[in-house]
Amino acid sequence: MLRMRHEARPLAVAFWVRRPRCAQGPGPNRGAMQPKRANQRRLLLHRRITTFVSCALASMGVALSPLVSAAAEERDCGAVMEARCADRFGAGAAALEDAAADCAAQRAAYRACVAAKVEASRPTGAGADPSREDAARSAYEAVKDRGSARALDLVAEKFPGTFWGALAAEDAALLRAPAAASATPDARAGATPQAAAVSAADAAERPTAPPPGYDVETFQECAACPRMARIPGGRFVMGSSLTEPGRAADEGLVRQVAVAPFALGVFEVSFAEWDACVAAGGCNGYSPSANGWGRGERPAINVSWRDAEAYIDWLNDQVPGDPYRLPSEAEWEYAARAGTTTPFWWGAAITPGQANYDGRLIYAGGGERGPFRGGTEPVDAFEPNPFGLHQMHGNVSEWVRDCASLSYTGAPKDSRAWRGGDCAQAGLRGGAWDSPPGFLRSAERGFLHKDIRYDSLGFRIARDAP
Repeated sequence: MLRMRHEARPLAVAFWVRRPRCAQGPGPNRGAMQPKRANQRRLLLHRRITTFVSCALASMGVALSPLVSAAAEERDCGAVMEARCADRFGAGAAALEDAAADCAAQRAAYRACVAAKVEASRPTGAGADPSREDAARSAYEAVKDRGSARALDLVAEKFPGTFWGALAAEDAALLRAPAAASATPDARAGATPQAAAVSAADAAERPTAPPPGYDVETFQECAACPRMARIPGGRFVMGSSLTEPGRAADEGLVRQVAVAPFALGVFEVSFAEWDACVAAGGCNGYSPSANGWGRGERPAINVSWRDAEAYIDWLNDQVPGDPYRLPSEAEWEYAARAGTTTPFWWGAAITPGQANYDGRLIYAGGGERGPFRGGTEPVDAFEPNPFGLHQMHGNVSEWVRDCASLSYTGAPKDSRAWRGGDCAQAGLRGGAWDSPPGFLRSAERGFLHKDIRYDSLGFRIARDAP
């Protein structure tokens, strides 16, 4: 079974597979799986699992992050678990493909494989202390559901330099953030000078939202240029909290990011815009298939990261200064959130009336079942967000500039694209028409090889503030 992965990376294996869905039906297993061997390429690319396996987090003293396992088990069922284990641990795990007849069997097989391999791959060098990690884990699990930042602080203080201690510190910071944000002016007025200074710093760090009555300003620089929206500069918290339904380990550690003003396409690049590029001799003459869904104002699909760059090269030939580019991950998430902190710009739940995704599935954070449209919708479908941007959630997954990375550890604190990690792969954001609803979240991350073309992949363009 073909799999895409990071090449020659010592600490992680990453891939993005199309997993089989379980048929609707009674019982905990929801019926039988669709056959895995049929149409393997579509199974491989099925929207969209972005899962990074921590292969040897030796520097943290733990071999496999349990957050990855937990995230996988939350993300529906099936082949992704077998595939991750097989990719990480080699051909010996391939037998899981034949052993797993349904969702429950897949989960059990994956857990058994991981449990055995975690023990086999624990660090054994002079600096390794598995027993300390085990103690830290026990301490963390004893307090993690109490909602007490102080209890988590104690775990972090008692077990510095461990994975579980670091996780406790992150939990504590996340618990404190809402309390600081909700403090009233009167309460802050009575604080000590030191506390007042902390409160002022906290206020400066809170996400920047569009002011009430924000007037979206758009422009179109040339006849062939996509319409752009001016995005005001500001700061926001990038990533997701540990309690957000559907969260994956690669969405942390959360951090404050300062974003300079820029402009982003109001819409995903449409077939009409792509076809204009081809007609003018650009885009390497490549005319992607529309899968019979129509061209015109539907988003250009079946385009790779390199295809998007070819379009941008042609577009920059139409204007002075080469201003157009793909957005960075930070710019994309900032624009998608538009000042919000919820999984989607409109709130914590999602319905098929708000975005184009697989409406047969219900988001764990709330929502309702609806139609599965089975293809893309016009780029101007659905309500725009407060920055005036359409379909930042769903329709097509959008390429960004950043290279693939295991987490945000070491990432820039501004909106530059991050070139660390595996630059043979590039980031994808937003989810698509065939995605489960959790993959449309603002914080969700995906990566694929830059040459991959698929019918759920598209892009929108960015440029520095004019």
